[in-house]
Amino acid sequence: KETKMRYLSDLRIHPSLQGSTLLARGFRLLKNEVFRPGEWAQTLVLEDNLRALEILASRRCGLPEYRPSGRYISWLLPRQHIRPAPGIKVRRATVGDIGAMQALWDECSSRRCFSGVYDFSNLGQPFWDNLLVGDFLVASAEGRIKGMMGLWDQSGFQRLRILGYPSWLGMIRPFRNIFANVALPPAGQVLPIHKATAIACEDDDPVVLRSMLATALAEDKGCMIFLGFSASDPLLAAMKGLQRRMSRGCHFLVGWDGEPPVWKEPFVFDPARI
Repeated sequence: KETKMRYLSDLRIHPSLQGSTLLARGFRLLKNEVFRPGEWAQTLVLEDNLRALEILASRRCGLPEYRPSGRYISWLLPRQHIRPAPGIKVRRATVGDIGAMQALWDECSSRRCFSGVYDFSNLGQPFWDNLLVGDFLVASAEGRIKGMMGLWDQSGFQRLRILGYPSWLGMIRPFRNIFANVALPPAGQVLPIHKATAIACEDDDPVVLRSMLATALAEDKGCMIFLGFSASDPLLAAMKGLQRRMSRGCHFLVGWDGEPPVWKEPFVFDPARI
């Protein structure tokens, strides 16, 4: 069943206003001006953000219900060498691949709750801000496309900036960078990241995903890759043994009335929308 669903993201309260009524007033505005009656949305909260989990799940002051709906794992992968699987060829997608990519996405996404209903002929349009067909990798074997993954450079509208380092790390940073997979930029600069989006692999084969990651992380752009899956996704096996920074999150369906959509594992929360 296809339905519209919102993301709730980037909830931040300035320290000077924490403990005020701002959070409750903000949610009241969402309920009265944005949400339709009976509408539910997706959101993520990091597992170690215990204070946020306590407040958001309390339903105090008219807050919505945060219905637990699975676990989510995300990875930040530095440049590294991964041995590609024999027999799988990975390359940049072209316009001629869009039909096969669409068919693969439609087939794979039908097995996952909350997958986006995407039209890849619209790449470059506002929904795909600055993401073009050439930003996708496709994996092929036996004469057909078996995997796809978009690598979205969102630096035009979202950046991860390094504000500063502990004094000890600032001193050793130049020497660390000689041996590191990803160099730490000087304080004040932006960390180069591509977000993986619209990942699909025939038969949910993690070997196909690992082959695409091998190509993505070998490219000489110095970018890290950010991606994520539900904790029950079979593609998680592709991450085994990789150098990474891993975060775990709680996935919620959020609403004020009625019942949330019926869902099952695995589910999708597109990391490119975080």
